[in-house]
Amino acid sequence: MFDVSVVPDTEPTRVDVAIVGGGISGLYCALQLAQCIEAQQPLFIGGRLVDYSTATPSIGLYEMRGCFGGRIETWTLDLNPHRPEVATVQDPYDPAIAPERKSGFYRAEFGPMRIEPRDQPLLGELLSFLGIGEPRTGEDRDDDLIRFPAYASEAPLEPKYSLAGEEADQHSLLDLLLLAVRRIFELVDEDGRYPEGRPVEWFSPAARRNWGQFLSGSSVRRQYWKGELHDFIVSLDDSDYNIIRKELTVNGTRLCNMGFWNLLSEVLSHLAVLRIRDWGSYYHLIGENPNAAEHLIMWLRAIKSSESLRGIRGGMGLIVHRLVNRLRRPPYSKYVTLHLDHRLESLNPASVRDRDQVRLRFSNNRSVLASEVVLAMPKRPLERLGLPGMATELDQVYDIPLLKVFFVVDQPWWEDDRPPNRFAGDLPTREVHYWKSDDKTRGVIMVYTDRPALHFWADYLTGDPAKVDRVDDRGDDGGGSDRLIREQQTASVWLLKRTRDRTAPQGINRRLWRRFVQYARDYEHNDFTMERLLACGIRDWGKDPYGAAVHVWRPRARSWEVADRFAAFSLDGRTANIHICGDAYSDYQGFIEGALRSAGRVLSYLCSGNTHDRLLHPLPLETGDPAGSE
Repeated sequence: MFDVSVVPDTEPTRVDVAIVGGGISGLYCALQLAQCIEAQQPLFIGGRLVDYSTATPSIGLYEMRGCFGGRIETWTLDLNPHRPEVATVQDPYDPAIAPERKSGFYRAEFGPMRIEPRDQPLLGELLSFLGIGEPRTGEDRDDDLIRFPAYASEAPLEPKYSLAGEEADQHSLLDLLLLAVRRIFELVDEDGRYPEGRPVEWFSPAARRNWGQFLSGSSVRRQYWKGELHDFIVSLDDSDYNIIRKELTVNGTRLCNMGFWNLLSEVLSHLAVLRIRDWGSYYHLIGENPNAAEHLIMWLRAIKSSESLRGIRGGMGLIVHRLVNRLRRPPYSKYVTLHLDHRLESLNPASVRDRDQVRLRFSNNRSVLASEVVLAMPKRPLERLGLPGMATELDQVYDIPLLKVFFVVDQPWWEDDRPPNRFAGDLPTREVHYWKSDDKTRGVIMVYTDRPALHFWADYLTGDPAKVDRVDDRGDDGGGSDRLIREQQTASVWLLKRTRDRTAPQGINRRLWRRFVQYARDYEHNDFTMERLLACGIRDWGKDPYGAAVHVWRPRARSWEVADRFAAFSLDGRTANIHICGDAYSDYQGFIEGALRSAGRVLSYLCSGNTHDRLLHPLPLETGDPAGSE
């Protein structure tokens, strides 16, 4: 919290820039600043241009947990079919691991699992810098980008939502959403034709051309409206998204001043909206009613990139692994020091030799004096700092908890290459994904959900993992007798340990195991037994310390104004030396690209002399030897 009366118990460490948060935005800030210092590019610290001939700036990065990565969390499992049990791989990027063994690895992504490097330029540049890209040889490598299934939904046969007219003609939930998008843009065009209105002037020439074709009254174009709409959507760029964000209106109201649910209700029947809300995949979040302009942009981007989604063969954790390795090696290690287990407790202004600085106090009783502080943190820990004058801005986004559950089974029963979300309506979930090992002997089911189904699975997260495999004196199963946990530093995982008689497996969460057995038997697999469930993991991002998996802008929020305010502000009205970054307050929420863009605002501020006439993105990363990142 902010408390000027706090007096540290130890002599403070002095750094020029303190970065708090070891997630992707914090690590990216450290890398970019280190490259700037190494190249002796202009950099302003404490409002003064750095004189490299007299001093070399120092950067300290402080992470509250015992590992880096933030919400990037990959659980690597060895599914070796020649062993009766599966095992967690403690060091999955050890170069000594043979490729044959890696072929039996499964990467369970508790955090982000799909990226869009084709349409996310900063992420694409970072991946290239780290040596991660499309396969370059016939050999499978950790740093290969791999295809990820396009966004898709499967509506169950029951219950039915009886639709009429053009809504009933749509063959899928995505088609229904496209119909909504078409009608929204038709109303936008209609608003622009009113005497007091202003026709939309798209920025990119391709968008202007495709807009005219999409709105054409030609019967041919009306027949093939989905293709015309798709051409328009893929032609939009960031400047066009800003027009949607700041200018577009429907029925006289700016999109940024209404909720997305309200916007859909302007163009679809209530039952059509409910059909998308209840059965659509990929956290539509209609029930949260996010900012209509921002969420429309999110879905336009998703439609544009759906066919080019990628995963990483070695897991998203490879991004963090290589970033940290780069920072720990010369030349960047000369400027950056990395610290784990540092939970920030307070920030306070301080003056040292007539210079405005900030004193940071951590939970381990360590204190740091810094000229600039970058808070690369989620909303919940930021709120707990009590930053003066920032409560209103911090509250401009909703917290959206998401949860993932992974089930690893022996002898999976489903058919090969089952598409995502098949039978998702039969489970309390938003998405369900299926995977099989090459020899078909091991399989994984991933459940991925938002509210309300999140609360169903969170009930299996109890506070004492040691109790999950024993019965207390009252005969209660320990998996449910303890209180639900409030904090989850990392995912909770259980691996089956077989007993000699194979009838009483150990090391498991029995309630969860029984629930999965019931699910399997619901599909007439009556021979499925508890011991065939080999492992399970749950991650609820709504728990502390994160408080959410993603954040979305509230209706009436001016995202661009909040982002500009967070680029630099002061604790006491003097030097603007506090900076906030992360995807939560970006123009690309819920994606790594948003975290990088938000960091880019801060970096550009520090590189431009702390003026408001600055770039919004960082300088390109210098290339390096990808092999050196290992």
